[in-house]
Amino acid sequence: MSASLAALDNNQQASVEYERLAWSGDMRQSDILNLIDELEQGAIIARDQIESGDPRNTLPVEPLGIKNC
Repeated sequence: MSASLAALDNNQQASVEYERLAWSGDMRQSDILNLIDELEQGAIIARDQIESGDPRNTLPVEPLGIKNC
């Protein structure tokens, strides 16, 4: 999934960001996410909150993309 996101975006971001984006939405409910390092889990959750405009996000970071749908 991350490779497809990168290809659609012409690889404009670091590869780790596409990997984090691939975990967005309901993918965060996956049991497999719990196998990932806790710091990376936090980064995945933060990226999802940033991209979705979640008001719980308190990081001063802009979304990587825009919502087209």
